[in-house]
Amino acid sequence: MPANSSPRSDRLQLAVVPPCGSVPGGGRLRGLDCRAGGLASSEIVVAGAGAVAGSACESLTRLGCGLLVCDFDRFGPDSFRTQWCDAGDWGRHKVDVLGDRLRRIHPSSRLTMARGYVQDLPWQLLYRSLGLLSAGDNLQMLVWQGKLTAALGKPLFQGAVHGETLSAIVRRWDLSNPDAACPACALGAADWSRLAIRQGCDLRSLHTGGGVATQTPPFVCITAGQMAAAEVAKLLTGVEQSPAALEVLYCLQSHRIIATELQRNPDCRCPHERWEVEILHDSPDQLTLADLLRRSPFHTRTDWRGLEVWSETPWCHFAMCERCDRRLPVRRFAFPGDEVGTCTCGGQLLATPQGLRQAIPAVDLMQRAGTLLSEAGLLSGRAIVIRDGDAPPWCGFVGPVHEFMPDPGGSLCPETTTPALAPAICV
Repeated sequence: MPANSSPRSDRLQLAVVPPCGSVPGGGRLRGLDCRAGGLASSEIVVAGAGAVAGSACESLTRLGCGLLVCDFDRFGPDSFRTQWCDAGDWGRHKVDVLGDRLRRIHPSSRLTMARGYVQDLPWQLLYRSLGLLSAGDNLQMLVWQGKLTAALGKPLFQGAVHGETLSAIVRRWDLSNPDAACPACALGAADWSRLAIRQGCDLRSLHTGGGVATQTPPFVCITAGQMAAAEVAKLLTGVEQSPAALEVLYCLQSHRIIATELQRNPDCRCPHERWEVEILHDSPDQLTLADLLRRSPFHTRTDWRGLEVWSETPWCHFAMCERCDRRLPVRRFAFPGDEVGTCTCGGQLLATPQGLRQAIPAVDLMQRAGTLLSEAGLLSGRAIVIRDGDAPPWCGFVGPVHEFMPDPGGSLCPETTTPALAPAICV
């Protein structure tokens, strides 16, 4: 997501489902916005648009629940054998196909379809939602979701399958209590070593290690999606959910249902911490890092060097010039590939993983404390997190995430039937 003045390709792209709008969320999170009627105040973030997520989204859309669906994948030539698509959908983004289907089910519900990774969503969108439904094909995404939902105090649901035993699985974690179990509590050493390996049921989703997809029959995925939708419906209707962490497995071979209460692992690698969250109404061009430090619970500290400050947008400490190989300080928010300046030799400086830091170094914090956040590359709606030792971290969302606003002068493009959108707001 671009966090500076230089244009670059969007991390989250438009799902072709008219009418659409745009959200400058660090790039452009674009999608469909239907506000008339429906449960506009209820929104669930759905990670994934495959067989399980598609089934769950259909049921939730019939309830009128607002959905924000995020997936980066496309359908392959054999996807129709296990997925809810036709052979003619080959090459289309899954969120595009799912958005068309959901719009026909409930045209007035609020639907936002985004091409991209759920990790690229602004955290404030997750904080404003009722919860998160995970239906991905890798553990890395699930662990990230568990850490963030625990920090923001949101419930997390997961729909999963086990193709070899024809089992549909739904898991629920009430992470409003940070001492409850999280998704990482059940992971062993073998799981941590293969977090990024994809284990999807789509024939197109092959393992990076050379394996094959699970090829789970579609009816098992549909069952898992319906079970996940039922758990989310309990949240929407206010039904008390206990215990705090639960797994329900339904075997379609034996028709047995096994419910298991998930326990907290005292040796879990995840922090299990709850943040103190505050939404600030000032925009990034009105606040500095020093202002945020003074508004945080740690404002009484006279020495800021002991504080740990970070954001959902990485901090670029330095960049290397590709022309003269000079290492130059940058000290601003940026994502890998962003243009962050110009070298004295005239070469462009790009943010690379070598120069990015999760936390702002103390020397940069002291030098940039008085700089406006907008000049430091932070977009509206982004979060700044401050930690002081063992005290609960404080998270401040700087300004609102911009609402979906179609370009008034936009016109339909006959090739894609996609309205032209206003450019992303870049600082």
